[in-house]
Amino acid sequence: MKTNETQPAPQPTDSQFPILNSHFLRHGSSQPLPERVRLRAGPLSLAYEAGDSRYIRLGEREVIRRIYAAVRDRNWDTVPGEISNLKLESSVESFRAAYTCEHRLNEIHFIWRAEIIGAADGTIRFSFDGEARSTFLRNRIGFCVLHPIRECAGAACRVEYVDGRSATAVLQSRFESVGWTKRTRARR
Repeated sequence: MKTNETQPAPQPTDSQFPILNSHFLRHGSSQPLPERVRLRAGPLSLAYEAGDSRYIRLGEREVIRRIYAAVRDRNWDTVPGEISNLKLESSVESFRAAYTCEHRLNEIHFIWRAEIIGAADGTIRFSFDGEARSTFLRNRIGFCVLHPIRECAGAACRVEYVDGRSATAVLQSRFESVGWTKRTRARR
């Protein structure tokens, strides 16, 4: 009768695992953070970072945490985008950012052009014009607007829909699927 001897499992080496430094633990990547540019739109201050509008404040009060455009595949996974042709102009009270973003992963190929305009009257307009360069299943292609919970939960806002109607709504304190968020054109 033959016996099978088992070999001990190989031990991992340090080179097989990334060093978990504080930057990696805080940001989930060893890549450097994108450049953050401080901008103003009249009474509003914000940061532009890798295509996103972040930390929009009216005075000391944060009113929007982040506005960005996302491409989500059929499983709700985010398809990363690569920004090119960035043009960023700013003055003391206004700014304009324009760029192209391309998303490619497996069968997905989607490209869009963005323009973010911050005016001296406190208006910020983020527009995007996209084109599918392949046929693919998706769950979302569009804007995501994140509000800071502590500052905004329970606050009233005015919602403008793409068909021209408007209504008053309340920002939720926890994640809920609320009907007023569909097919909106603006929130104030």
